[in-house]
Amino acid sequence: MKFIPIAKDAKALVKKMWTATKQFFNKEGYEPVHDLYKGFGVVTPKGIVWVPQQIMDESDQFDKTLEWIRSNAGNPREWLYEEPDDEIIQKGTVRQDKDPLPEYYEGEVLPAQSKPNISKLKEWIREVKFQNMSPIDLRMEYNRTKGTTSDAALTGRQYEALVDSIAYKISRKIWYVGRRSANETDHQFSERTKHMRPVMGSYSPNENWDSGFPYDETYSYVAGDVEGYVEKLKRGDKVSW
Repeated sequence: MKFIPIAKDAKALVKKMWTATKQFFNKEGYEPVHDLYKGFGVVTPKGIVWVPQQIMDESDQFDKTLEWIRSNAGNPREWLYEEPDDEIIQKGTVRQDKDPLPEYYEGEVLPAQSKPNISKLKEWIREVKFQNMSPIDLRMEYNRTKGTTSDAALTGRQYEALVDSIAYKISRKIWYVGRRSANETDHQFSERTKHMRPVMGSYSPNENWDSGFPYDETYSYVAGDVEGYVEKLKRGDKVSW
């Protein structure tokens, strides 16, 4: 009788279970991740939300886990609100007198289809994205964007540098991977458009990809997350350069 090591069986079982888990949560619009120490979680524009082990232990066929994720991580369709709406991308206008409802994200933008106006993006960042952010929130955003670690309030020059960087990265991301409508989840849009993505360097001749080009077919589209590939690297996911 052929002997099969238990470890090999265990690895095969874990792989099979993880495949089923990913398929289930992908259909619900989430990108699931697993860490040896932190356990199970899902990727959001604000970072990874980790599910308490107790919830995982009590779950039956993912039902309770999904319920907990929806309550604590939000609806993937609503994560669009971290990005400029249709009027910014298509008309170049900024309005502050409207709530961020799904109807303002009805129009999708396919990869290599549009380069939003940088000056209007800056206006949107100042008047909408940054409107309710505290000085420490702005500093954290600056640190995340620039790779710094200070806790001091931003100077005027640093604030404008942050606005410039975010506007450029949003515009560049929309060029390479597009922006979904409120009618799809991140995963659905990513799977449908990943083969449409243009080649590195097609956005601008002045692009700098010293840290690697993330927006190839392996990139998982995340609404609002300008630098989502950084999280992929931290998790140890494969990113093709």
